[in-house]
Amino acid sequence: MSHQTSGAIKKSIPLVTETGQLNGRDEPSRNLSQPVIVHDWTLLVGYLVQVIHGCSILRTGTVEDITFDGRAPWLAAEGVLARQLIDQGSGYQVVVDP
Repeated sequence: MSHQTSGAIKKSIPLVTETGQLNGRDEPSRNLSQPVIVHDWTLLVGYLVQVIHGCSILRTGTVEDITFDGRAPWLAAEGVLARQLIDQGSGYQVVVDP
């Protein structure tokens, strides 16, 4: 299933395990009812995510690309929001909604 936002087709939210790793299967290994923090950002290119810092959701966007070391995804420009680099070392976390 795909999400449609602003006229662009988005990939379905990836399936994740409780440790935040993508499970790579067609069906979830268990039912998740809450958003999950994903630790391996290299697997999120093309997915719709939320960026959080502390208790605040800073932005929702699609991961367009990721740096070679996997520590900083680029969120695609959308509407009035410019393309944005999110640095994992600065305390940001990426969350997907199961």
